[in-house]
Amino acid sequence: MSIENDNYHHHHHHIPQEVIIEILSRLPVKTLLKFKSVCKNWYAIIKSTNFISKHLHNHYDNDTGGLLLIQRFIPESRLYGFELFTDKTLATDSNPIVDPYLQNTAFAQSVLGPLNGLYVLFNRKDRLALWNPAIREFKPLPSHPITDQIRAEDYMNDPTIGFGFDTLTNDYKVVWFIPRRPAENNIFLLYTLSNDSWREVMIDGSFSDVYLHPSTCNANTFWNGSYYWVAPEYNDQRGNYFSIYAFDMINEVLSAVQCPPVYFYSLIMYNDRIATFFVNGMNIDIWVMESVGIWTKQLTIGPLPNVREFRGCWINGGIFVETNDYRLILCNPNQELRDLGPRRDSYIYIHNESLVSLKCRNGNRKEDVSTDLVAPIRDFFNLYRRRSCIYG
Repeated sequence: MSIENDNYHHHHHHIPQEVIIEILSRLPVKTLLKFKSVCKNWYAIIKSTNFISKHLHNHYDNDTGGLLLIQRFIPESRLYGFELFTDKTLATDSNPIVDPYLQNTAFAQSVLGPLNGLYVLFNRKDRLALWNPAIREFKPLPSHPITDQIRAEDYMNDPTIGFGFDTLTNDYKVVWFIPRRPAENNIFLLYTLSNDSWREVMIDGSFSDVYLHPSTCNANTFWNGSYYWVAPEYNDQRGNYFSIYAFDMINEVLSAVQCPPVYFYSLIMYNDRIATFFVNGMNIDIWVMESVGIWTKQLTIGPLPNVREFRGCWINGGIFVETNDYRLILCNPNQELRDLGPRRDSYIYIHNESLVSLKCRNGNRKEDVSTDLVAPIRDFFNLYRRRSCIYG
């Protein structure tokens, strides 16, 4: 080993492990992926479940953090493209995400997310996958005998998907609602990442005829352990209206939730809460669920002329709308507007990078570990040592 590397190890050993972990947990994912090759100790730290959770906690802040990720259909290529704004102020142009998996239209027609940096990709029928763009992992989900049977019958409506996390088992779950005719034959399938398999979930018979609808904005409406959908209803007094249902990811039960006192047809995530919107002329009212079934009107944004569609929410309480000439407009609570140009049929995601892996969550996966040292790490800790003056 060179004298230079000996000096590195000398300085490195004077830095407490908890300080190393704290510093590493505040670095971006791209840097950490490189740092896994520094030494076996750092590799073990970055791969550990506790570190991944700490990194998520440090980097997830819906009020001030997150990058703008947009999915939209590109007519020229007839493919679904993704673009990422790396500047949170949106002052610079976006960068396209080039990933060979995303060119497979069998998956990337619809996207649900994010949840801890993960997304569910699915087509309009029967193919689903999990995707972590930060670490470029893509995992097609297995099929289920029921879906194979339905496919053979050549009948399957558009899927309604839910994506959540079970805090009791520390496991990611995907719920797949498959509507059937008659409605009493509706099917609920549940996928768990830990065992990479589906199973059927039996739902209370009182909900057997519920027809769940996804968010029109593809928002991942998972909050406080449950996933939320809307469902169309009808009675003679109210006519057509929508109800809200929640699926508990721990207890795996479906329940009805009290609705806001305004007309609505979709749910969104606003400042990390379940919410909905009401278009009132040229104004848009945002209603937020403060606790389960308790709703308050958060704010009104407008007037907004020529609005064609509500497209999604942004950090610090902003919303995106699409105009009649297909331009994407960011509207902030202070009524400031920003034109992001022509982006027809865009879906908006607040993207936070994560190290969450989709591979073998039982811990059996092995990778080669390089013990080569890299100059940027040495320089970083040398700088840290000079500034601290407390570690000799």
